[in-house]
Amino acid sequence: MVFQERTYSVLIVTASDSFTDSVMPLLPMTDYWPVSTARSVGEARRKLTDTEFDIVLINTPLPDDFGMGLAIDICSGSGAGVLLLVKSDQYNDVYAKVVGYGVITLSKPTSRQMVAQNLRVLCATRERMRQMEQKHNQAARGSMDLPFLILTVLLTVVGLIMLFSASFPRAYYDTGDGTYYFKRQALFAAVGMAAMFVIAKINYQRWRGASRMLVGLALFLLILVIIPHNPLAITANNATRWLGIKGVFQFQPSEIAKLAVIVYFADTISKKKEKMLTWRQGILPYVALLGVISVLMMLEPHLSGTVLILGIGAVLMFVGGTGLKWFVLAGAGGAAAIGAAIIIMPDLVPYAASRLSSWLDPFADPLGDGHQTIQSLYAIGSG
Repeated sequence: MVFQERTYSVLIVTASDSFTDSVMPLLPMTDYWPVSTARSVGEARRKLTDTEFDIVLINTPLPDDFGMGLAIDICSGSGAGVLLLVKSDQYNDVYAKVVGYGVITLSKPTSRQMVAQNLRVLCATRERMRQMEQKHNQAARGSMDLPFLILTVLLTVVGLIMLFSASFPRAYYDTGDGTYYFKRQALFAAVGMAAMFVIAKINYQRWRGASRMLVGLALFLLILVIIPHNPLAITANNATRWLGIKGVFQFQPSEIAKLAVIVYFADTISKKKEKMLTWRQGILPYVALLGVISVLMMLEPHLSGTVLILGIGAVLMFVGGTGLKWFVLAGAGGAAAIGAAIIIMPDLVPYAASRLSSWLDPFADPLGDGHQTIQSLYAIGSG
């Protein structure tokens, strides 16, 4: 095969030893290496989890499953080429179901020459896929999005200017240095910008492997922050939302939860594609995860963060292909959940009500909940 410059790893999935014996002579080590075998769908899935193969040969049927679902999953979730061998009386039906996923189907009985020809087609296809993956990886590590970078820097600078203007009197009164809060926030902004430049050079596909770990970490931290008498939990204004050492270092676990939802949803939704239209795979897992995170955050309580995470999750699900009807059901479910929260957590009612009333009429409590809104209006009015 003059067109190839490398060897191709192969996985043979068959319960028949005679099939393996007949195929092995077609796989010389100079062209195909390493070559592994699996006798069932379950064994094949385990090997595919541990090793990335270029070509997969599936000789149906298999002891624990027919093998068609395995072929579809491989083509949907990786760049490997799949050759599916089926009996002649099943060929038309199987072909119609798998051709849309890029699976090559071959009717049995067949000849060794026909198998060899299809292997060459798979090699050429895999080489093309490899080149596309390289271009994709180069693009993923490419230059910064200049308009987005300018917007980010602009928002950061404007935020620092607003902070300096608003915090100067309080900083001078508390510390004797009117720029104390400004310098502190400017340091955080500089560290954040440096981290942004470093992370932007990392291929975003690498974050897929961290998605489940991030979800587990977020859930652990959200549980940790609401444990009673936890010395690491920090309470302020009747809400326990922070972990750390007060005055030294502290953070909100909800920020980790936001990142976890974005990465996990993006990773899994991109793999499921049309399965996002189904209840079992496209709706239930994500609704369940959002529900658990929301309950943990409302126990802090953290209403604004809960709404934000629910909104992020809903947008990602919608962009990922979830049907519009599920949003109607989600709205009804959300209303029911709010009603249940009011009954189960009565302390949440005055908390949420005060937030809403201060937004509608901040002058009703000018020295309390409406103070910041009123001062903002004064600042805008005075220019």
